[in-house]
Amino acid sequence: MLRRLFFIILWAIVTAGMYMALVVSPPAAVLGDSYRIFFFHLPNAVLAFFSFTVTAVSGIMYLRTKNIAWDYTGSGSVKLGFVFGGLALATGWAFSYEAWGTRWSWDPKVVATFVMWFVYIGYIMLRRSVDDETRKARLCAVYAIVGYVSVPLAYLSSRLAYSLHPESIGLTEIMKMTAVIMVAGFFLLYLYLLWFQTRLARLLRLQGLET
Repeated sequence: MLRRLFFIILWAIVTAGMYMALVVSPPAAVLGDSYRIFFFHLPNAVLAFFSFTVTAVSGIMYLRTKNIAWDYTGSGSVKLGFVFGGLALATGWAFSYEAWGTRWSWDPKVVATFVMWFVYIGYIMLRRSVDDETRKARLCAVYAIVGYVSVPLAYLSSRLAYSLHPESIGLTEIMKMTAVIMVAGFFLLYLYLLWFQTRLARLLRLQGLET
């Protein structure tokens, strides 16, 4: 019952955010309607960084406690981070194409985020290359901690070097509210999917299947 209520609240917030993003929010002064991509880019980017942070923290906790539940959490979160990161790159590409007419730019923010995304592809590949559960969990925990250096580099890249990536696009109050609702809705979606991933990992392990 509680899970069903959470699911209803989750989709109510996401639906409200999407309605505000596509219908209620007015066109931007310079970018017109194309700026609406921002409302989808922002939550995906936030959750890509957050997902990988959870993976690194889970790695630290696994090494400290040897509790396999932390490994399930880290594994589930990195898979979600991979999806959210890919969507962040795709929506960022679409936004830059509409704003600047370029399909790809060697912008520090774009390149650093792309590198971060590939670091976590490495995590997934490492996980699939090791059979022993304990060794897999230990190696993935260490990889997640070491690979996490790519996250602050991607986040701070636009501050450390000249970047076309905007720090602000001049949002009005209704636009800011829309952005907050979208991030909140996607965050609840992340929590639901992470719960599902960890539960699935436990079931697969009980059946002796790969996680």
